Amino acid sequence: MLVHSSTGVFPGTVRRVWIHLPAESILKKVGDDGLAVMVFQDGRAYVDEQGQFRAPIVLDNLVHAGKIPPLAAIFIDPGHEGADVPGEKPGWQPAANNRSFEYDTLSPEYATFLEESILPLAASDERLKAAVVTPARRRPGQAPGHPPRTTPR
Repeated sequence: MLVHSSTGVFPGTVRRVWIHLPAESILKKVGDDGLAVMVFQDGRAYVDEQGQFRAPIVLDNLVHAGKIPPLAAIFIDPGHEGADVPGEKPGWQPAANNRSFEYDTLSPEYATFLEESILPLAASDERLKAAVVTPARRRPGQAPGHPPRTTPR
């Protein structure tokens, strides 16, 4: 787990960030194709291997079965205004006080934050030196139950 302090987009906020990679044996086989990237908001809810979603285990199983390409999963908690992340462990108490601003604001700020702050942070992870995270394999997504908007409001 990393603690990220924002200075550009969302200045003065801190958040927890986890990076999950496939097994080293798979990383060595990635080659020139590089890794796809998947970003999870509310990261602590998905990264816990004993929790409800167990995303790292699900992703590893899907990669191993050949159902999805090898990918780097980045789990990001929402920002909290202050010098330190709230509480000693991830969770909602106290609540991250910048969550609604980051997730619900209709602007390019969150995408800029990911591109300028979080992806470089992930790329600095020593485990990624054996693999490449390629810009062509970054794709935006949306939350389940929220289809992409095709017409303006």
